[in-house]
Parts: sequence; structure tokens; C-alpha cells
Amino acid sequence: REHFTHTRIAGLKAIASTYKHLLTAPKVPLLTAKVLPAICVALSDASPEVRSIAFATMKTVLKDLEAESEERAIAQAKEPAKEGSATQNGASQSDAANQASSTSAMFNKAAGWAASSIWKRS
Repeated sequence: REHFTHTRIAGLKAIASTYKHLLTAPKVPLLTAKVLPAICVALSDASPEVRSIAFATMKTVLKDLEAESEERAIAQAKEPAKEGSATQNGASQSDAANQASSTSAMFNKAAGWAASSIWKRS
């Protein structure tokens, strides 16, 4: 954990302002595996200001994550299972995955910085 309170606050504010970039399907595991645990650690911080920002950030992230999950479930339910169009969609899905992969590296670094400023592993 970072000892300087203002760095922890900056990390939480960075997460609060950028987490929406991680709400797309390929990046949600990064959000749930790295970002949410960092926020959880800040929920019990010694500083009341850090705790306050952590609770506000957690509420917002969870609300949006739940909404994204529901939207994805609705979209998957409406999407008919077409076996013949699987090869046509395969190319566009591959292009989307490649684009997501390149931008994901950038957000991995940003999320890693924000998470590490709140919680450093020993």
C-alpha cells in the first residue's frame, strides 16, 4: 500500500474516471480481477477521505458493471444461434478482438498504475 494519502486518492480518482473503458466484454475480466480488488482494499483505509472516495467509486463501478452485464445478457438472448453465419462473423470478431487487444495493453498499464497506487503487493 502506498503510504502517501494523496497518491491513494489520485489512484481512486483515476479509476473513477477511466473504468468505463474497461466495461467492454473483452476487458471486463481486467476490471474484476485487478481494479475491483484495489478498490476493496481502499474501503478499509485509515484515511476517511480515501474510504469515502473508495465507497463512491465502488458503488459507481458496480452499478455500471451490473448494467453492462444485463445489457450483454439481453443482447445474447436476442441473438439467434446461426451456424451458417459463424464463419462470416468470425472474421469481424477477430478484427474486433485484435483492436481490443491493442487498446487493452494501454488500459492494462493505466489500471495497473491506479491499482498499485492504492495497494502494493509485498
